[in-house]
Amino acid sequence: MGDRVIFSDQSESFTRIKEFYWDFGDGSGSSFQDPPAHNYSSPGTYFVKHVITGMDGCVSDTIEKKIAIGAKPIAGFLLSDTCTDKTLGIQDRSVSAFGAVSQWSWALDGRNFSVGQQPVFSNLSQGTHQLTLSVNSIYDCMSDTITKNFSIHPTPVVTVEAKDGCWGLPLNFLGHQVDSVTTISRWNWKFGDGSVSQEQNPVHTYSQAGNKILHLTVNANDGCVSNDVTKQIHIEDIYVDAGNDTSVQANIPFKLNAHWTGDFNGIPVLTWSPASGLNTIGIYDPAAILQNDRLYYLTATTGIGCKALDSVMIRVFNSPGVFVPSAFTPNNDGLNDLLRPRYNGIKSLNYFSVYDRWGELVFKTSDLAKGWDGQVRGQLQNNGTFIWIISAEGFDGKKFQVKGTTTIIK
Repeated sequence: MGDRVIFSDQSESFTRIKEFYWDFGDGSGSSFQDPPAHNYSSPGTYFVKHVITGMDGCVSDTIEKKIAIGAKPIAGFLLSDTCTDKTLGIQDRSVSAFGAVSQWSWALDGRNFSVGQQPVFSNLSQGTHQLTLSVNSIYDCMSDTITKNFSIHPTPVVTVEAKDGCWGLPLNFLGHQVDSVTTISRWNWKFGDGSVSQEQNPVHTYSQAGNKILHLTVNANDGCVSNDVTKQIHIEDIYVDAGNDTSVQANIPFKLNAHWTGDFNGIPVLTWSPASGLNTIGIYDPAAILQNDRLYYLTATTGIGCKALDSVMIRVFNSPGVFVPSAFTPNNDGLNDLLRPRYNGIKSLNYFSVYDRWGELVFKTSDLAKGWDGQVRGQLQNNGTFIWIISAEGFDGKKFQVKGTTTIIK
């Protein structure tokens, strides 16, 4: 709309044409063969009609053509200040009352940049910039040019310093600002286990071992947020078993036997203490010779310093023997619930048998670790006296058989 439309007669006749009639479709017309250029006052679709009359009085058929008068589009867009390393957010708001917008001409700081509706501007330098836009419709109507200024603020840049650590122990995390042009107002840590912190250099304790992905972003006082900085660390745990308490014969060599498990790298460093009686303190199975009872402690240390501690009691005897309690209380209170002999220097157990007062067998085992729970075929026995017999072989190769009595007390 606004451009003048030129109409040109292309009629043919066997006689000279006497009259010309034009109807421009907007209530106006003309009787000139080539009427003056016409200006439509409103955009829209118009049907133009044209008729001629010859000198012989003959009137032509009416020809009709449809023309579209487009509206002048209005360029418009929304944008806001942003930060370095971020994409400038632009929303096109250009409109046209008649005839859709079909072309966009964007210019950044005076240089043509894009003809797309939603251009992407990224990696812009810090400072003030100017963005202009003009648009064309499908009818080639052009808008005025709109200009807007915007600013690019500096984005804070940070790094993460963190090391692998131990489960259950405090671990230090350090946040470092790399740039020198922003003022950081908040630190945002995510520790990879659901916990967060807003301190620059937080201290955190993990409750479970494994790989953890750290995330750190910061907010600057200019409203800019840093890129997400990530780092993977490994949290270790270790468990050590010094072995079962046991009995050994005096002055006879024997070996300790340690085991370890956990989520850690490499092989742990083992240390037994005290060193008395041991041939070495730094392996999992040191040899020992003892004359007296000894409690040994075992420490296992991973490569980054995570520790586990356990102990084992070694009782020393001079000759093989068996001790069987004279009474036990099978009431499931966790105290003295089993009739279980203590074996000193026993290499193998042929049997440990228990009989009631009528001589009926109620329990039998050849497992040194097992005992009687006071039940016979699932029924707890009443208070009373029972006879036990043990047949075993000592570490010295001697075989022996002992017997005695015990009482159930409930």
